[in-house]
Amino acid sequence: MDVEDGRKLLGQLHYCLRPQGLMYLSTPVFDGYRAANHIHEYTIPELQSLIEESGFTVKRRIGTFASKPEIRPSLDEHERSVYERLEEWFGGDVLSTIFASLHPDQSRNNLWVCERKSDEG
Repeated sequence: MDVEDGRKLLGQLHYCLRPQGLMYLSTPVFDGYRAANHIHEYTIPELQSLIEESGFTVKRRIGTFASKPEIRPSLDEHERSVYERLEEWFGGDVLSTIFASLHPDQSRNNLWVCERKSDEG
């Protein structure tokens, strides 16, 4: 969506939630190539800044799905060992989606868990 529309949407979500209420926001992760049907794709820092400007605290950001070429290089030694052991039983798409939760920056989509700030100070 357009940046100004995103700002308005977040403002209205803030208005609808009580203080310390949670908002779950699912978004694509901009990889430098905007999808043809997307007006604007936010970078992670850009969206985090907009969320915080709108009166929310980002409590957590979780990757929700990814592909093997995106996830595999980001795995540490232990994760790679687990990944390789599980490959005997599961395909790369399944494993990449599981490991996406640990590597949101390399995921294709993120789930943002945001809390509305208290109205006090």
